[in-house]
Amino acid sequence: MKAESSAISSNSPQSLPSKAANRSDPTPPASPAVFHTRLKVRWNELDANGHVNNMYYQSYFDQARIEAFEQAGLKIDELREQGIGPVIYKAELDYRRELKHPDSITVTTWVAEHRRSRAVLAQQIESDRTGDVVCTARFHGIFMELAAGRPMPFPPELLNGAAALPDYRL
Repeated sequence: MKAESSAISSNSPQSLPSKAANRSDPTPPASPAVFHTRLKVRWNELDANGHVNNMYYQSYFDQARIEAFEQAGLKIDELREQGIGPVIYKAELDYRRELKHPDSITVTTWVAEHRRSRAVLAQQIESDRTGDVVCTARFHGIFMELAAGRPMPFPPELLNGAAALPDYRL
């Protein structure tokens, strides 16, 4: 997957979703804080039914989140050196359509909700072959000071100019 990935970033005008947005059907906002990552479906990711095994969707989302951090200027290796790490404490995935080989996908990532130290990152996987959204997800997470084991303020780089985003209660 890593060798097949490339990341592109959206530069659309900012418009962030409200907390009242339908959580089962996230729609990426038109915002510079939206990140896109393209990945290829690999043959070894198929299960006995000939479609992508559900465990790989989580892997696609993980890879796209790390690439979104990198696009936002948060280099994972530098964060580790500073004793900081992203931590997911809740994952919600909604599988909508099967994904098959050969295909490539676009994973879209954005901050759907946030407050001082917590955020919900929304993501969706779209099949490049069919244009269908095949899976949507919400990941509840924090950035943690690893040595202290405490959450730290959510990095503003991921909001990329979205300072007007309300301080939602999670």
